[in-house]
Amino acid sequence: MKKLVLFKLFLILFFLNSCTTVQTKIDQKTKEESDRLSIYIGKDIEETFIDFGQSFSDGLNEQGFREVTFQKTKLGVKCNRTFTVDNANMVTGFKSNCGGF
Repeated sequence: MKKLVLFKLFLILFFLNSCTTVQTKIDQKTKEESDRLSIYIGKDIEETFIDFGQSFSDGLNEQGFREVTFQKTKLGVKCNRTFTVDNANMVTGFKSNCGGF
């Protein structure tokens, strides 16, 4: 009986540790993606077109700011990178859901 309890405890600890490892890797990839995209802040939107290719969508958001979205698919998962652009065509911000790539 003691062996069964110890075995179950070991399994629980193993699975909890695995979840922590996965979350750490996701956090690291998200930071890398943020660092990669932050270099475009303050630069002309044309540089993103050079690096990412043709945009998936290009239009105004609810606040009236231009948003340019680039879409990529990897392993069947869609990845969207959206850049906010001011009237001078300068990138002022970004959103990304590509942290796992």
